[in-house]
Amino acid sequence: DFIENISLESESLQSSLLSQLRFVKTEESLIKLASLIIQNLDDRGFNIVSIDELIASQTKNVTKKEIRKALTIVRNLEPKGCAFDSVKETLLFQLYLLYKSLKKPLQKKTKRLFRLAIFVIHLAFPFEERGCEKHIKEKLEKENVLIKPSEIPEVIDLIKALNPYPGYLCEKVDKNNNYITPDVYVNYEEGEINIKTNKSVLPVIKIS
Repeated sequence: DFIENISLESESLQSSLLSQLRFVKTEESLIKLASLIIQNLDDRGFNIVSIDELIASQTKNVTKKEIRKALTIVRNLEPKGCAFDSVKETLLFQLYLLYKSLKKPLQKKTKRLFRLAIFVIHLAFPFEERGCEKHIKEKLEKENVLIKPSEIPEVIDLIKALNPYPGYLCEKVDKNNNYITPDVYVNYEEGEINIKTNKSVLPVIKIS
């Protein structure tokens, strides 16, 4: 009965990314920088403060090249597309990864759909489900980007395959389960009572 009352603890986005980071083979300085970037993410996977502000307040003598490398590491961990400042940026990155994953050579139609998807994300995102085809056509034509009516649903389906909030993919536990997670563990060992805190339930403290 006691075992049944212990929660199936969900893995947070940060803990998931940090656990993957341990297996990345690169310089220790980049691992520390990537770890700092991960700790700056909110539940959606976006940066809480801008990367420039984060680095300036926490670390000195870091080059832009090192920052780019650390960001590339974090953004390619699962779920892919974290550590951006906006939905548009993560969608464009995921679109790029999807394009790279396709078997080459690509048909002209496929290449065109990806190009149109870039324009839609830049010029017409976000768009409502209702009336989105008219909205997209008007926004693109305003910038002299021609798109056929038959292409719009295909572009929309392509964008829908992406995830605007990659961090939410780490929510795995059914919230309807009323389990109890212990705050402390009390063990009787060799005649002494040892009390240990359950660090996994403690909040992560972030200082900006």
